[in-house]
Amino acid sequence: PEADLEANRRAMERALPLVQTIEITNAVRSTQFEGMNIKAGAIIGLLNGKLLATGDDMDTIVRQMLEHAQAQEREVVTIYYGKDVTLAEAQHTQALVQECCPAQTVELMDGGQLYYSYIISSE
Repeated sequence: PEADLEANRRAMERALPLVQTIEITNAVRSTQFEGMNIKAGAIIGLLNGKLLATGDDMDTIVRQMLEHAQAQEREVVTIYYGKDVTLAEAQHTQALVQECCPAQTVELMDGGQLYYSYIISSE
């Protein structure tokens, strides 16, 4: 906050490639993609837009995606929970992330997004 606008812009541009973005949503139809069989309604996990996980258990998908993102090597993990996720569910996921990433700061935000249960940023 003490730096000027240009210094902040340069710092943010340097940090941007280090940010990993996880998206957790549900498949809208059954399909095969990149060697994965995906059932309609299944939970799917994407890292930086690339599909890496699918299954029926949210906790398992979140753990897998944190591992793919190497979140344990980052400083801050921010969880944005979607419109259809209850606060209790989001707090459960926050506790799970904190368990997987005990040395990191884990933040929880109401993102209100429509199509993604969670968007998780690790930086």
